[in-house]
Amino acid sequence: MSVYRDAPDYVAAPLALLVSGLVSLTIAVLGAAALAFLLGKLHQPGDLGDAIVAFFFVAPRIAIVGLVSCFAVFMSWHRPISWQVPTFAFALGITLVWIWGHDWLGVAAFIPGTVAWLGLCWFSSRKVNTRNEHVIQA
Repeated sequence: MSVYRDAPDYVAAPLALLVSGLVSLTIAVLGAAALAFLLGKLHQPGDLGDAIVAFFFVAPRIAIVGLVSCFAVFMSWHRPISWQVPTFAFALGITLVWIWGHDWLGVAAFIPGTVAWLGLCWFSSRKVNTRNEHVIQA
């Protein structure tokens, strides 16, 4: 952990982005597979509609939430973060998902990621200490 904490920003940020991308894709695939399994138990097994719902509508929502959350957590392990870190991850996540499914994916896919982004922006902005050089003292 101290090696990551002592790493320069130009090494830590891409590493955090790579690891959070892999973690979010893994969580999205596992969540979609679990949902497809549960829907298969509720409906007839092997239904193609359940697989389409799970992998094309639920997995992008999980992936955006996972990317925003993991990137913010990994960067906060490196140094204190501001609202810009979750904003970068959210912008990257919605851009990639929109490029992947802009023809058939609606706005609803971005709502869970937006909630995670706003929550992490609020949470991360509370922990950052401001410098005293801009404060007018009497």
